[in-house]
Amino acid sequence: NYTNTLSQRMYGPMLGCGHEVFVASQFSLSLDLTGSLLLDVVKERAKYKLEDNTIQSKWGDQSFRLVPNANVAFNAWWYPVEGVQLRLGYQAMTFYNTVYMINPVGFNYGNIAPQYEFKAFRLLHGFNLGIGFFF
Repeated sequence: NYTNTLSQRMYGPMLGCGHEVFVASQFSLSLDLTGSLLLDVVKERAKYKLEDNTIQSKWGDQSFRLVPNANVAFNAWWYPVEGVQLRLGYQAMTFYNTVYMINPVGFNYGNIAPQYEFKAFRLLHGFNLGIGFFF
């Protein structure tokens, strides 16, 4: 069996601002902007192993890098009755200077060295839907 794991844990403070505008008696729109400078702890692990666990060949590396992050969220809010709110929105998160696998398989059993690329851009985005009850 061959396994290849790329782990990227990111830590750091976040700074942001937001604003909400009421457009009708029960409706509002909000915009939230956040940004951060994250410390990315990158762990790269690759391993060949026989099914009976008698022989294996391992490779691993760990590195640290700074990852700038910027996020934006746009939401529409509805307050139908007191104590209830509904939200529908869109959020995008961007990460710069991350790591990804170019060739995820290292074919040299004696010296496993899969290729990783640095300085990759990542965009995670999507719609969100929420409901809140307040007592």
